[in-house]
Amino acid sequence: WVVTACADGSAAMWDANTGEWCKSLFGHDLSVFSVALSPDLCSIATGSSDHTVRLWSVQRQSWRLTLRGHRSGVLCVNFS
Repeated sequence: WVVTACADGSAAMWDANTGEWCKSLFGHDLSVFSVALSPDLCSIATGSSDHTVRLWSVQRQSWRLTLRGHRSGVLCVNFS
């Protein structure tokens, strides 16, 4: 997978082998600034100007959890 951040509040999932768009993950209220794919390829994290981080299931291609509490937009997300 390749996952990209979008100004419309979504993240786009792309097939890394074909370059074809697969799905958009909608949920943020404002632009998505950052995305990260977990090392086990099971989760996606998105950071947004709406001050939240959302975690998504790659397998279900759906939202799992929202992390709230940032005082400004989330510019970077990462898994460790």
